[in-house]
Amino acid sequence: MNASGMSAGPPEPPQLPARIAITPEQWLGLMLLAGMLAAGFTRDAGLTLATIGRIAAIYFFLIAAFRLLGKRELSSLSALELITLMIIPEIASGTLNGDAPLIDALVGISVLMILVFIVSLLSARFTGFARVVEAPARLLIVNGKLCDDALRRERITPEELFAEMHRQGLARLEEVQWAILESGGHITFVPSREH
Repeated sequence: MNASGMSAGPPEPPQLPARIAITPEQWLGLMLLAGMLAAGFTRDAGLTLATIGRIAAIYFFLIAAFRLLGKRELSSLSALELITLMIIPEIASGTLNGDAPLIDALVGISVLMILVFIVSLLSARFTGFARVVEAPARLLIVNGKLCDDALRRERITPEELFAEMHRQGLARLEEVQWAILESGGHITFVPSREH
């Protein structure tokens, strides 16, 4: 606590009892998945174990890689992150099918993660580089007026913009000081102070 009697950090959320609740549908799904595994073991136990091992290794490797890269890589899907998520299955598919050694997939994913990290470092350090790899933010509404040219360039219809406004609790254009299309594709609305 500080001198005014308030804590230095945000308040802690209430704690819920640590119980696991599994619905009947989830139990059914788990039983079906277990049945598929059993079928794989009856067909070829060695191949099934090898497949499970390869998938688990790639899965935990990806968890560790994203954890080490930090939250920035997972905050929102920009074009670069989407490309990354599209390439990972291609890199891992040969290994998951048993056609390529596990090390090939791990090396490929490592190269991809290093590239993602380098691009994020360069983007943070050099604004020119950031402009090349990520689209700049664009104003769509200024002081309650639509920016027609920006809407046409971004291929956003007024109907789409209004639907997004309504989802964020804004009913009329006059209520919006700015609408900003962020580089990740999300639209941020800054309400007018007069409304």
